[in-house]
Amino acid sequence: MHQAYVLHRGTRRKARGFTCQEAEEAGMTCQQFSALKLPWDSRRKTKYAENVAYLKKLEKPAEKAKKPKTAKK
Repeated sequence: MHQAYVLHRGTRRKARGFTCQEAEEAGMTCQQFSALKLPWDSRRKTKYAENVAYLKKLEKPAEKAKKPKTAKK
């Protein structure tokens, strides 16, 4: 499972999920986000560069893995 992180009282801890701002900054759409089955935390409002970099890294292999669908005859 992919994990987001936040800073809490000066220490890094696991978050419940990624924020909308982090996904937008990484250039991901809702379809890509759900296809990767990433956790989403609607309560968080912060954006961390570490999480954005992680999402950008995940996005590249997902694009390469897509194959065009072929119509059945």
